[in-house]
Amino acid sequence: MRRHLTWIAALTATALSSACISMQYQPRDTPYVKIVQVDGMQKWRVGNVDYTGGILGGLDQAVASVPEARDHAEEAESDAIVGLVLTLVGSTLVGLGTAGMSSDAAGEGVFGADTTSYSAVFMLGGLATVVGAAFKLSSATAHQVDAVNVFNDAMWAQEHEEYPAPTLPALQPLDPSAP
Repeated sequence: MRRHLTWIAALTATALSSACISMQYQPRDTPYVKIVQVDGMQKWRVGNVDYTGGILGGLDQAVASVPEARDHAEEAESDAIVGLVLTLVGSTLVGLGTAGMSSDAAGEGVFGADTTSYSAVFMLGGLATVVGAAFKLSSATAHQVDAVNVFNDAMWAQEHEEYPAPTLPALQPLDPSAP
């Protein structure tokens, strides 16, 4: 019995002491955009300035000095908001379709005589909307990555003017008559 009390006391002491420990990595100040976590929240850091993260932006302010990066950040914010709205609408439609099918199975018919048809339309429309939301949300993530990369490339080019980043030649339109 006494041995069990020792283990319980050791586990309790470990649990209580681990709640008091807080670790936070602080990256060094550079002109590049970095993702950091401050007090449990994602932030964008440029130099020693933190910008809010999440669905409602902050990245557009962090990369504002590079127009192309700012455009990607604004597109990311727009896609994220549209994706969230589509997710909510699609989930509601799926819920209505499920409720209609359940009531039809119970013999109540909440949408009237044609409950099965309405329920199927709600369900399919909701699923299609949720799939569209997934595409918008993945597009938002891609635009965030593009904004960070474009900004960081521009900052690298400013720091290393004597060694500019390699560039590709401009694309030429295809000639349909060429073999």
